[in-house]
Amino acid sequence: MNLLYITSWMTTTSTMNGRVQGVNRNYMHIKSIVGDEKCFLYELPGENVPLFTRLNKYAQRRLDCMTKFHEKKIISVLKEKKISIVYMDSSVLGFLTEKIARQFPDIRIIIFAHDIDQYRFATLLDEIKGFSLKNIKSKFKWRYGLYLAKLNESKTFKYAHYIICLNSRDNELLEKYYRRKADTLIPVTFPDKESIFNCSNDSVYSSNGFNLVSISANYQPNVEGLRFFIENVINRVQAHLYVVGYKMEEHKEEFENLSSKVTVIGTVDDLSPHYIQANAVICPVYSGGGMKTKTCEALMYGKTIFGTTEAFTGYDVDYGKVGGLCNTAEEFIAAISDKSDAGCKEKFNEYSRSIFLEKYSHNYSERLFLDLFEKIEKSLLLQGT
Repeated sequence: MNLLYITSWMTTTSTMNGRVQGVNRNYMHIKSIVGDEKCFLYELPGENVPLFTRLNKYAQRRLDCMTKFHEKKIISVLKEKKISIVYMDSSVLGFLTEKIARQFPDIRIIIFAHDIDQYRFATLLDEIKGFSLKNIKSKFKWRYGLYLAKLNESKTFKYAHYIICLNSRDNELLEKYYRRKADTLIPVTFPDKESIFNCSNDSVYSSNGFNLVSISANYQPNVEGLRFFIENVINRVQAHLYVVGYKMEEHKEEFENLSSKVTVIGTVDDLSPHYIQANAVICPVYSGGGMKTKTCEALMYGKTIFGTTEAFTGYDVDYGKVGGLCNTAEEFIAAISDKSDAGCKEKFNEYSRSIFLEKYSHNYSERLFLDLFEKIEKSLLLQGT
């Protein structure tokens, strides 16, 4: 069975982007299941596309860099390669999903929903407060994005044969908005990189005290969560906060002016020493969808994590053992102080590491993909009889 893998997220400038990491994981698993020679990749343009291309997709009511031009090319590939399964790493390629279902009724369509985008766009829109020119522009952007998400997801989930969600919350949203249920849940997972623990011992932090680190890209929910933490928490605990992540240096002046206990490092080539040398990781994110890949990554490094409900959504962990579930400033302060005030210098959390190996490594997600493809293969065999 030949499979066409469609994505716009295989390569972008932000290798830290959780979506990119998830897409590459899925592609690796699927290639290993169907075979390299039977897995064909169609990669849509990534995040750095010309303004004309972006305007064109919006004018055509598309998202994820999809246009009618690419839909036409994909239809040609389906015929040329005799494709029997189409896998899309997006829930918002609705017009393409409908065309394939109508023109090729025998092709099985798999959708991996990294988010329920109707919900994600709605939450991003709700986060914008005030009436500054910047906020008005952002509201218009997210409001139109919400309209396109609803339009495309309604088509996607209507015509898809198999739907994969990350967690039970997304599955509930899928049923609420589109009256469908996921065929399987495949959470965020990471490859187990044991070699990371052999990285250089050269210190990346100047503080000798209790060091907290936030590792996340420059994305609106991440920035707003950090701003809340810096304004309400960091000056009330015995700790120093380091901010690491793609393009986070753009907030260096703002964050460091808010507190002398904050150092913004920003973009780095290697995250390993920043994880390993920190006493704990903070994840103060309050909006978004799907699962937070940085939570999984922190588990892989065996870190104590202080995070919000949003940060832990989709993760089956004991909050007391992993670090702490913290949604308010007071909860963050209490959980962090419990460690820092006691003079705790531990940098490795055995529980975090063990729960990662059990539930959130690539071995686990590969088994789930195998189960799904066995089900699809049986369906195709029955279809051919």
